[in-house]
Amino acid sequence: LFGYPRAELIGKPVELLLPARFHARHVKHVRDFVGSAQVRPMGAKMDLAGRRRDGTEFPVEVALSTMSSASGMLITAAIRDVTERKQAEAARAAVEAQLFASDRMASVGILAAGVAHEINNPLAAVIANLDLALQDVSELATRLDFDQAFGTSINRFCCQALVGHPITIYGGGSQTRAFLPLRDSM
Repeated sequence: LFGYPRAELIGKPVELLLPARFHARHVKHVRDFVGSAQVRPMGAKMDLAGRRRDGTEFPVEVALSTMSSASGMLITAAIRDVTERKQAEAARAAVEAQLFASDRMASVGILAAGVAHEINNPLAAVIANLDLALQDVSELATRLDFDQAFGTSINRFCCQALVGHPITIYGGGSQTRAFLPLRDSM
C-alpha cells in the first residue's frame, strides 16, 4: 500500500507514512489515544492522507484498536486506500451539479416560453389589426386619394385598439365603440 518493504518500516515512527504537514498533530493524537484507548475509526469526519515511499499522497481510512501484550499495549491500525471511492464521490458531485444546472436551464426555458406567449398574443392582435388596416388602405387608395384612405384606416385601427376595449383598459363600464377622427383630437 505504501511501497515500503516490511524491514524498512520496523522500528520507525508511524509518521513516516504521513505527509509532513500532519506529523506534529499526529504525535498529539497518538498521546490522546493512548490515554483513552478504545476501538474507533481514526479521523472521523476528516480527510486523512497517507504518503507512499515515492512521496505521493493518497486518501485513506484508518481504524484503530489496541491489544495487550507482555511488553505493554500495542496499537493496531487497519488502513485502507479510498482513492477510488473519493474519485467516485467527486464524479457523482459533478454529475449532480450538472443535473442541477440543467434543471435550472429547463426552468428558465419554461419561463421564457411563458413570457414569449404573453407577449406574442397581444402582438398577434396588433398584427391582425394592421393587416386589416392595410387592406382598407389598398381598397380606399384605388377610389380616393392616398392621404384620405390612410387617415381613415388609421382612425379605424386606433379606435378599435384604444377605444374599442375600455373594459380591459379601465376595468369597468360598458364597451362602446366609436370612430373618432384622430386629426381633430391631436
